[in-house]
Amino acid sequence: MITEGSAAPTLCVSVVVHNSSLERLEATLRCLAAALRRAVDDGALGAVEVVLYDNASQAAYQDSLGKRVAALADQFPPPLHLMQMRSEENLGYGRGVNEAAKARDAEFLLVLNPDIDLAPDAIVAALACLRRRGDAVCVAPRCTGRTGEPEYLCKRYPAVLDLLLRGLALAPLERLFHKRLARYEYRELSGATASEVMLVSGACMFMRRAAFDAVGGFDAGFFMYFEDFDLSMRLRERGALLFEPTMSVVHYGGYASRKGRRHVRWFLGSALRFYRRHGWRLL
Repeated sequence: MITEGSAAPTLCVSVVVHNSSLERLEATLRCLAAALRRAVDDGALGAVEVVLYDNASQAAYQDSLGKRVAALADQFPPPLHLMQMRSEENLGYGRGVNEAAKARDAEFLLVLNPDIDLAPDAIVAALACLRRRGDAVCVAPRCTGRTGEPEYLCKRYPAVLDLLLRGLALAPLERLFHKRLARYEYRELSGATASEVMLVSGACMFMRRAAFDAVGGFDAGFFMYFEDFDLSMRLRERGALLFEPTMSVVHYGGYASRKGRRHVRWFLGSALRFYRRHGWRLL
C-alpha cells in the first residue's frame, strides 16, 4: 500500500494484461517508468505503486512475465514500486482494473493499456492539468498510432450509426460520413489548451482516485468494451472530463472488428448493456 511520505501527491498505476505481447508490455513499462521518474524528479509526484495485473494468462506466459518484471525492477527505484498480481480467472478488463486498484491509498489513479507508450512528460502534463482545473476528475491524452497517425481517444455520445461506421471501417462510408465521424471523435480538439469532453477511452485515463471510488470504479458487468464509456458517464456526475493535448501517448492497439468473432460478440453485448443503462440513440 502506498503511504504518503511527503506533500507531493501519490499515484497508483493499473496495467491489466491477458497473454499480452511481452515485448510491447516491456516497452510500455519502460516509457511509464521514465515518465514517472520525470514527475518525481520535478517534485510533481511522490510515492507511486505500479500494479501489473495478470488476468489469468497461460502458465508459460505467467512465468515469462515474472522474469520480465524482475528484470525491470531497476527501472522503478524508490519511491516507485512495481508489483505483480494474478487472477485465477479472466475477470474482464474493468474488473481487473478494480482489483489492481483495490486498497491502493493514492490521490490519483492512472489506468493504462499494455500497448500505450507515454511521452516522458506525460505524467507531469496530466498533473499540471488537474492542478489548473480543480473541477476536473479525469484527463485523457493526445494520441497517435504506431506510424504517427492521429487517434482519437475522446468521443461524444455514440449513436448506433456511429458505431456501425467505425466498426465496418469501409473507406467509402468513412468518406461519405467524414464530418459526422469527425464530430463524434472530437477531431476539432487539436489546440494547445485542455477541453471538456463527454467520453474518454480506458486505454489511458488519469483520474482523481476519490472520484473513481465514489462512482464504484468500472462496472464489472462489462467484460470488455464500453466499460470506459460507462465509467465516463458516471464520472461526469462528479466533475469535468478533459482532453489535455500536452499529455502525449502512442497507441499500438486496434479495433474490435479486427480481432475476430469473439471480440465482436463482446463488443455487441457491451454496447447493448451501455445503451440500456444510458439511453439509445440510433442516428
